[in-house]
Amino acid sequence: MAEAKTDQNPVGKGGAGKEKGEGDRAQVSGRGGQLIYTCPQCGAQNYVDPNWTWFTCWRCEFKKPMSLPDS
Repeated sequence: MAEAKTDQNPVGKGGAGKEKGEGDRAQVSGRGGQLIYTCPQCGAQNYVDPNWTWFTCWRCEFKKPMSLPDS
């Protein structure tokens, strides 16, 4: 029988988090273009697109669904 893959991506938009943000460029609208999420497994900060519903940690490759931004 076929076994379910545990490394499959969750449903929706997502991808690999980045170790660094897009830089210190000024934002015309006054808002940043990325969100920062902290990986619950290793504690690394991940810069991600605000439209994503999941991301993979850049350090430990842990897949995390995104719900609300970390405070």
